[in-house]
Amino acid sequence: MYADCKAEVELLLQKAEYLSITIDFWISTTNDGYMSLTVHIIDNNSKPHHLCIGVVLFIEILHNVENISYIKNMVTNCKRIVGHYKHSSQAYKILEIAQKKLNLP
Repeated sequence: MYADCKAEVELLLQKAEYLSITIDFWISTTNDGYMSLTVHIIDNNSKPHHLCIGVVLFIEILHNVENISYIKNMVTNCKRIVGHYKHSSQAYKILEIAQKKLNLP
C-alpha cells in the first residue's frame, strides 16, 4: 500500500508543470511543535491535489524565540518583495524579461 501511494505521488510530481508548496507550523494539545510540508498541484484535468510530503516534530520553535522571529522576518521580506512587483509596472516588466531569459514561468 505504501509503495503504491508513493509511486502515485512521484508520478504526480513528475507530471506537474507547476506546483505550490506550503509549510505549516502548529502546536499540539500536549505542547509539541510540528511542521508539515504540503505540495499543491493542479493536474491536466484541472483536478487539484494536495500532497502532505512530511510532518516532523519541531520542538526547537517552542524553545527558541529567534527561530520564530527569523521565520516572521522571512515571511515579511517575501511579502515586501511580492508587493513591490505587484505595485510597480516597471519592476514587473523587468521581472518578466528576466524570467523569459531564464525560461521560467
